[in-house]
Amino acid sequence: MIEERKRELKGRDQNYSPKVAYFFSKQFSIGEPPLLVSAEADTGNDLVWVKCSPCNGCDLPPSPLYDQAQSSSSGELPCSSRLCKALGSRRVISDQCTDDPPLCGYRYVYGLSGDHYTQGVLGTETFTFGDGYVANNVGFGCSDTISGSHFGGTAGLVGLGRGTLSLVSQLGASRFAYCLATEPNVESTILFGSLAALHTSAGDVSSTPLVKNPRRYTLYYINLLGISFGESGGADAAARAALRWGADMSLNGGNYLTTFPKGLVCIAIMSSSDESIIGNIMQANFRLLHDLDSMTLSFQATDQC
Repeated sequence: MIEERKRELKGRDQNYSPKVAYFFSKQFSIGEPPLLVSAEADTGNDLVWVKCSPCNGCDLPPSPLYDQAQSSSSGELPCSSRLCKALGSRRVISDQCTDDPPLCGYRYVYGLSGDHYTQGVLGTETFTFGDGYVANNVGFGCSDTISGSHFGGTAGLVGLGRGTLSLVSQLGASRFAYCLATEPNVESTILFGSLAALHTSAGDVSSTPLVKNPRRYTLYYINLLGISFGESGGADAAARAALRWGADMSLNGGNYLTTFPKGLVCIAIMSSSDESIIGNIMQANFRLLHDLDSMTLSFQATDQC
């Protein structure tokens, strides 16, 4: 479940280091009447989108698909709108801009191959989070075409990048924090605004600057200074690792080791031809705080999200 608050909520480029990204499912409601959906949360992209009925190429999620025609709070966005322009010309389906009405059609591609994408029409809708906080007129994509297996049985994706289209920007939140739980029965949470905080009473908090990449402004970058293994000594040395980026992030085996049949254990770190990504496995069982005012990433180890 996405728990969030707005503000106070009273109511290869070698010069840049890994971007921080993760993919965990979050629940929220969309439309009026509200439809509960479960979508992937992703700090590596901006667009918020859900699968819409009817949908071509969709693996159906557990819940029914969202249908704009059945929601009294749905709205349309023309090609001239600020949010449509934020997509960028390469993602806007220009032919639809000459239609009447000139609705903002998009094709949003993930990865370098171009095989994984979502396509639909940009609109606005009412989103309901957590304990009932309602955000009106949230810009989102109503996707009627899916290509590639990346999106599986999820109902969509919640972009948490730094760009105009992201949920972070649309809520006006200057900070957000999350904790990714590895236990299947433990809920992973994300908090926005004043509730996004790491408390020293729960353990040591370390911080490192977030670095801006002018070529990819919406992503979160940090300067990775090194990776070490086994420096803790003792019998568990081979099951310890540390990432150094101004502050050390000590990892246990579950953050970077994968077990295969017949007892084969491998390091779950892959080479990349584009960018290095600190993914969800390495972030699991850490509380992480993105502070966009101070441009810092803070983290705190935990055994209980």
